[in-house]
Amino acid sequence: MRSGRLRVRIGDVTRRALPLVDAVAYLGLGACLLIGLLGRPPARAG
Repeated sequence: MRSGRLRVRIGDVTRRALPLVDAVAYLGLGACLLIGLLGRPPARAG
């Protein structure tokens, strides 16, 4: 009984955490792109 309830709780937590994981992944990708763009010498001034 208890193990089943725990499993449901873990599933609920995972389901709630998934969008957060996605957001963190997208933020990491964006940061990498930003660092890449800033690290490069600017192609155009202004």
